Amino acid sequence: MNSKKIITIAMNVSLLSVLSQITIPLQPIPFTLQMFGIYLISFLYSPKISLYTLIVYLLMGFLGLPVFTGFKGGFSTFLSPTIGFIFAFPLVSLINAKSHRSLGFILSFILSSLVLYTFGIIGLRFILKHVYQSPIALSTSIYKYALVFIPSDALSYIFSLKLSRKLNNKIYSL
Repeated sequence: MNSKKIITIAMNVSLLSVLSQITIPLQPIPFTLQMFGIYLISFLYSPKISLYTLIVYLLMGFLGLPVFTGFKGGFSTFLSPTIGFIFAFPLVSLINAKSHRSLGFILSFILSSLVLYTFGIIGLRFILKHVYQSPIALSTSIYKYALVFIPSDALSYIFSLKLSRKLNNKIYSL
């Protein structure tokens, strides 16, 4: 890997870390720009750069750097109900970077969302049951932690797509 790619990954991780902290306090669930950042990176860069960016982002968070939403990071993240969503980020980025050109944007969004919410709900239910001793019904978890986020994720997807087109997709060649 050359220095240009390493710098690109570092800049993407920095951007994603900042976007993860920007919160719009909508009710009942706040909206962050974290997914916007993940989608934007996957539109602008190659699947490899997108994947490496998200892996580095996760490693930084798990090593204790406060890169996740709410300036969170460290071992406690493994015990958080959001761990399934966090683990899905690299896969979502990779899937979107690979499929939005071949499958089209709508199918790519659906596929990446299915992966995100499947990992997220599995992780959420596992942590709530085994760590917090507070199990949650599958239907409740799907509604409260997946379906209500689809509109904001779709907006993030659309706006990141529009911004990526403005920024010129020539950087995809990285």
